[in-house]
Amino acid sequence: MERLIITLTFKKEKFIIELKTIINAIWN
Repeated sequence: MERLIITLTFKKEKFIIELKTIINAIWN
């Protein structure tokens, strides 16, 4: 269970970073 939460948190962080990269690419 704990490992699942860590995995989900990591995936969420990765998703946010990718989303910011996409937004920056659009704005610039």
